[in-house]
Amino acid sequence: MRRSSRGNGFTLIELLVVIAIIAVIIAILLPALAGARKSARIVLSTSNVGQIMHSTLAYQHDWDGNVPMRLGRKTGGYAWDTWIYAGKYNDLFWKNAYGGVFDHPPSQRPLNPYLDDDSKWAKHAERANGTIAPFPDDHRDDVQIPVCKSPGDQRTNQRAWPDPDYIMSCYDDVGTSYHANMKWWDYMRNYENWPPGIKLYEEGMRRMRLATDYNTAKFAFLYDQTVDVVQTGDARQGSDEYRVVGEFGDINMGVVGFLDGHSGYYRIEPEVWFSTRLDFAFRRRLPG
Repeated sequence: MRRSSRGNGFTLIELLVVIAIIAVIIAILLPALAGARKSARIVLSTSNVGQIMHSTLAYQHDWDGNVPMRLGRKTGGYAWDTWIYAGKYNDLFWKNAYGGVFDHPPSQRPLNPYLDDDSKWAKHAERANGTIAPFPDDHRDDVQIPVCKSPGDQRTNQRAWPDPDYIMSCYDDVGTSYHANMKWWDYMRNYENWPPGIKLYEEGMRRMRLATDYNTAKFAFLYDQTVDVVQTGDARQGSDEYRVVGEFGDINMGVVGFLDGHSGYYRIEPEVWFSTRLDFAFRRRLPG
């Protein structure tokens, strides 16, 4: 009697069929997995902004309705920017650029104690006031504020505004991926004829403190860079043609936080101040 030499393994054709089936399954699942990953990142960014907005409401409760914004001051005058409200250290570029007026240490960003363990901020304040040695420049990265970092943040638009620069993330550049709304400043200056300066700033802070001339559920207080760039628009292109790929791959879409505490993912219309879902400015009112 002969004994068969064939074992119980696969033939080459059977193995190729199995590999082909696996490849088809992977091809079917990959788009779904990519979509799930994108959705998870959008949810995380929206959650980050939601936490910041709820911390903002807590700050307002403690500070007579004031929002966590302030003017930066260096020798030679005042400055105001969209990232002073919270976040970690800026990149060293900002320490040396523009006289350092936009370089805000974490201790000078008013919302930080509401976002992180506030027990450590007393020491940060001591460093800022010079009573103990400040953080050396090569240890700036020791301070991190994770809730201020968007999972889709891969560029900074802040150095050559509004053009993107992929040398680093916005979070690593200016300390936060999310930016406070300054569009109302431009609106008041251009459409209400307020001269730029401290009085315009104080009037905007007053309106937010008293919740006048806007709907808290529609007033955008915080958003990612995409929203900032799209809403600003670009004089080189018509608004109908202005298209910015957002942090999560969608055109003209970004995460927004509102002064009633909620947040969401929205499509932004270039240079539109007021819409059915969100506003970037106070309702028009003449000074005086």
